[in-house]
Amino acid sequence: MMILMKLLIFLLISSLSLLTHAGFWDDFVSTISEKANAGAEFLHKEALPAISSKFHEVKTSIQESEVPEKIHAWAKDEAAPKISEGWESLKNFVNAEVAPKVKKVYNAAVEGPNYD
Repeated sequence: MMILMKLLIFLLISSLSLLTHAGFWDDFVSTISEKANAGAEFLHKEALPAISSKFHEVKTSIQESEVPEKIHAWAKDEAAPKISEGWESLKNFVNAEVAPKVKKVYNAAVEGPNYD
């Protein structure tokens, strides 16, 4: 009986404590909500238009320059031949070194174990 009485008193005090701190929680939640709304409004009205205009400005300046033509010329004259050469060397390595070993492993697996 004594334990039940202590439990009821504890619950009563806890409930009263929560009720007195409810104002704090409401203030906390409303502050967070206000800050989130202010951040979203800033993004919508100031940050995104500024980012968009800067993006279009940079895009226009790149399109009007000779950079894309230089990139295409470099890719065609220098990068493509080196990539092609690297690809050929990889193919030759695979055909000369890797394929025969893979074939040996495959044949051994197909033949099964040799218990002789």
